[in-house]
Amino acid sequence: NYNLIGNPYPSAINALKFISDNSTVIEGNVKLWTHGTDPAANGGTITNPFYGTFANNYSADDYITLNHSGPSKAGYSLNIKSGQGFFVEMLDGAQGSGSVTFNNTQRRDNLGIPYANDAFYKNSNQQNTNLDDLERHRIWLDIKNAANTSEVTLVGYIEGATINKESSYDAIASTLTMGIYSFINGESFVIQGRGLPFDDNDQVSIGFNVPTAGTYSIGINTADGLFLGNQDIYLKDELLNIYHDLKTVPYSFTATAGIHDNRFKLVYKNTVLSTQTFNENEIQIAKNNNIIEIVSGNEIMDKVKVYDVRGRLIIEKSKINNNTISIDMV
Repeated sequence: NYNLIGNPYPSAINALKFISDNSTVIEGNVKLWTHGTDPAANGGTITNPFYGTFANNYSADDYITLNHSGPSKAGYSLNIKSGQGFFVEMLDGAQGSGSVTFNNTQRRDNLGIPYANDAFYKNSNQQNTNLDDLERHRIWLDIKNAANTSEVTLVGYIEGATINKESSYDAIASTLTMGIYSFINGESFVIQGRGLPFDDNDQVSIGFNVPTAGTYSIGINTADGLFLGNQDIYLKDELLNIYHDLKTVPYSFTATAGIHDNRFKLVYKNTVLSTQTFNENEIQIAKNNNIIEIVSGNEIMDKVKVYDVRGRLIIEKSKINNNTISIDMV
């Protein structure tokens, strides 16, 4: 049900006002192209589709989603510039057609000031008034591979949102390769808006998809609202039963290729912090092919040395500053 349309005005429009005005016709989000990945012409890193060979291949992951919770990637403007094309998703219903509405109120803020139109859709710190005045407390989480390629998901606590699925605050994930997302009733979302007031007992299930086996990390890309203050943010690894403080460093881990929907939770309290005494029995060591993963419970490691059975030092890692490390022994 996706349709490609565009801003017909010689000035910018507010995406949130456009979504609100057309809520009976489209799902509550728009998708815009960011051109964040090099098309890699002729044999580059983006492979050709199954049928056909093309001089330039583009990544479908280069679309950003906007809704009332915010942009799926932090730092992007909520304006749609003049002439900018974007996708909308028609609401499911009987076969037929519908019409979206553009009007002059979408071109001005609540003071009647026209929205800036000084750049095409790129990174911007600009913020709009009116619908953008909603109270928002948000966390953008990155998943990165060893080459520092990343994808982002947004979890926020937004004025007007609830814990249930809502078109204007939640946007379904559509990752084709590597991705990270959260869940509402078993369905995956690239943007999830949850209700206020914020409760630090809340827990959000986080899933991810990776194309190849290897070492990855999950960290905070950006945060705002109360999450910029003293509020803790932890990633709970259900597989290894550890809590990792995301405000300190990203969490590194190894994973096999494919979809992983039951490993992580975003939480705001560490329920095992009362265990202060170091216990060597809490250290967990696992080997997957040539990768050794060491987890030290709640203790932060500074240095790790690996010896063979004859007592010879094989490898040494320093300045770890984490409670987990993955070591490639190749």
